[in-house]
Amino acid sequence: SAPARLDLLNRLIADGEQTVQSLVGATGMRQANVSKHLGLMAEDGLVERRREGQHVFYRVVDPTLAAVCTLICGRLRQEAV
Repeated sequence: SAPARLDLLNRLIADGEQTVQSLVGATGMRQANVSKHLGLMAEDGLVERRREGQHVFYRVVDPTLAAVCTLICGRLRQEAV
Protein backbone atom coordinates (compact mmCIF):
# COMPACT_ATOMS: atom_id res chain seq x y z
CA SER A 1 0.00 0.00 0.00
CA ALA A 2 2.95 2.38 0.51
CA PRO A 3 3.74 2.53 -3.24
CA ALA A 4 0.10 3.41 -3.95
CA ARG A 5 0.17 6.21 -1.39
CA LEU A 6 3.46 7.52 -2.74
CA ASP A 7 1.96 7.53 -6.23
CA LEU A 8 -1.09 9.46 -5.03
CA LEU A 9 1.06 11.94 -3.10
CA ASN A 10 3.33 12.47 -6.11
CA ARG A 11 0.34 13.18 -8.33
CA LEU A 12 -1.10 15.66 -5.84
CA ILE A 13 2.27 17.36 -5.53
CA ALA A 14 2.86 17.52 -9.28
CA ASP A 15 -0.67 18.45 -10.37
CA GLY A 16 -2.10 20.16 -7.30
CA GLU A 17 -5.55 19.64 -5.86
CA GLN A 18 -7.52 16.82 -7.51
CA THR A 19 -10.73 14.89 -7.14
CA VAL A 20 -10.87 11.22 -6.30
CA GLN A 21 -12.19 10.55 -9.81
CA SER A 22 -9.26 12.29 -11.49
CA LEU A 23 -6.83 10.29 -9.35
CA VAL A 24 -8.64 7.07 -10.25
CA GLY A 25 -8.24 7.91 -13.94
CA ALA A 26 -4.60 8.88 -13.56
CA THR A 27 -3.53 5.87 -11.50
CA GLY A 28 -5.75 3.08 -12.78
CA MET A 29 -6.55 2.12 -9.18
CA ARG A 30 -10.09 1.32 -8.15
CA GLN A 31 -12.10 4.16 -6.66
CA ALA A 32 -12.47 2.33 -3.34
CA ASN A 33 -8.69 1.93 -3.04
CA VAL A 34 -7.97 5.57 -3.90
CA SER A 35 -10.57 6.75 -1.38
CA LYS A 36 -9.18 4.41 1.30
CA HIS A 37 -5.59 5.59 0.81
CA LEU A 38 -6.57 9.25 0.69
CA GLY A 39 -8.68 8.81 3.82
CA LEU A 40 -5.77 7.29 5.70
CA MET A 41 -3.46 10.07 4.56
CA ALA A 42 -6.04 12.65 5.63
CA GLU A 43 -6.22 11.06 9.09
CA ASP A 44 -2.42 11.29 9.30
CA GLY A 45 -2.50 14.97 8.32
CA LEU A 46 -0.67 14.52 5.00
CA VAL A 47 -3.56 15.63 2.81
CA GLU A 48 -6.59 17.82 3.29
CA ARG A 49 -10.00 17.33 1.73
CA ARG A 50 -12.84 19.62 0.81
CA ARG A 51 -16.24 18.87 -0.62
CA GLU A 52 -17.72 20.75 -3.54
CA GLY A 53 -21.11 19.38 -4.50
CA GLN A 54 -20.69 15.66 -5.15
CA HIS A 55 -16.92 15.88 -5.55
CA VAL A 56 -14.25 15.58 -2.88
CA PHE A 57 -10.99 17.39 -3.61
CA TYR A 58 -7.68 16.47 -2.01
CA ARG A 59 -4.49 18.48 -1.70
CA VAL A 60 -1.16 18.10 0.06
CA VAL A 61 -1.11 20.02 3.34
CA ASP A 62 2.63 20.56 3.88
CA PRO A 63 4.61 21.85 0.89
CA THR A 64 7.83 20.36 2.29
CA LEU A 65 6.29 16.95 1.68
CA ALA A 66 7.21 17.38 -1.99
CA ALA A 67 10.91 17.24 -1.15
CA VAL A 68 10.45 14.14 0.98
CA CYS A 69 8.47 12.35 -1.76
CA THR A 70 11.06 13.26 -4.38
CA LEU A 71 13.81 11.86 -2.18
CA ILE A 72 11.98 8.61 -1.41
CA CYS A 73 10.85 8.03 -4.99
CA GLY A 74 14.35 8.70 -6.28
CA ARG A 75 15.75 6.17 -3.85
CA LEU A 76 13.15 3.57 -4.85
CA ARG A 77 13.98 4.09 -8.53
CA GLN A 78 17.69 3.55 -7.82
CA GLU A 79 17.00 0.32 -5.95
CA ALA A 80 14.77 -0.95 -8.75
CA VAL A 81 17.60 -0.73 -11.30
